[in-house]
Amino acid sequence: MHHLLVAPDLIFRTDAEKLKTILANLLMNAISHSAQGGEIKTRIHRDEGNNLVLSVIDRGKGIPKDKLDRIFDRFVQLDTGTTKMHAGHGLGLSVVKSLAEFVGGFVEVKSKVGEGSDFVIRIPEMIGLENPRESSTDGNEFVFDTDDMMI
Repeated sequence: MHHLLVAPDLIFRTDAEKLKTILANLLMNAISHSAQGGEIKTRIHRDEGNNLVLSVIDRGKGIPKDKLDRIFDRFVQLDTGTTKMHAGHGLGLSVVKSLAEFVGGFVEVKSKVGEGSDFVIRIPEMIGLENPRESSTDGNEFVFDTDDMMI
């Protein structure tokens, strides 16, 4: 039998599958909208309200302000036709928004044309678990090292 010994402040209880899907969709979106060899950063930490804050930052072409309100709609792609530079069906960001809201959180984006985009997800920790150790066997916990990196 193996035991994981970590400080309580390094454990965050959430729906691991939904968080994994959110992160995968944000990373795929950042990759598809970045130039080959472009830089993509991820950051993760707890905010002052004890929410998990996950950021995916790319230095791609950015999103015009007048289009920001449409990017979370289903089947919307800003690049279409012969200008389309990536594959996809326009569902990734709508999935991100839906899953973030499903777990009680939200998504926001900051973007500047020519400089890239910063997608930020904030989700509250799952509460009400009688025994936190039981939830970890169901894959509902993420453990962070001291550098705030997911392990």
